[in-house]
Amino acid sequence: MCDRDDRRFVVRAHVPGALTLTPAMLARLWERLAAENIAERLFYDGGVTCATGFAAFMTAPDVYCYAVYAAAGGADGGAGGGGEPEPVALAWLNNFSGRAAMVHFAVLRAGLPMKTAIGRIVVGFMLHGQTAGGGYCLDALYGMTPGSYVHVLRFIRRLGFRVQGAIPGAVALRRPEGGQRFEAGVLSVCTRESLGPLVL
Repeated sequence: MCDRDDRRFVVRAHVPGALTLTPAMLARLWERLAAENIAERLFYDGGVTCATGFAAFMTAPDVYCYAVYAAAGGADGGAGGGGEPEPVALAWLNNFSGRAAMVHFAVLRAGLPMKTAIGRIVVGFMLHGQTAGGGYCLDALYGMTPGSYVHVLRFIRRLGFRVQGAIPGAVALRRPEGGQRFEAGVLSVCTRESLGPLVL
């Protein structure tokens, strides 16, 4: 599960054996997440609050980080300022358990017109990644979404995630005034079967 190219998007990774997502690219991703007011919602527990913390988190050995960029002539022409590829989404895996992993996902403003297509490509890429021996790396992706994130729950259902239930008090959300509040976390799972056919 390293890099991926298709007609519309390029996926760059910071995973064992593939470090094509550079520190400079991570810094620019953080700037974009912060500028678009995504960072605070994405890291709702307050665990990541700055570029340094973001880079340290995404390059930790137990985190597999992926950034999606518009390919040349892709989602919106493929270039941001200065001719650099336009980032459209960020995803990462952690909390591995056997052949399952927790997935986290954010779509940037440039990717919103194609967010379902981007999401399906990334989830499909993760669930169809194979080992050197030809077996699948993962059989399932799971997520824990704050119950109040209704828009996220709608989005992940379109990707093939199936809600398994809610766990009371499972997620901690940072309060703007300090401290945390707790709410139910919605547990969802996606498999190759629930994802359905992968069309690239």
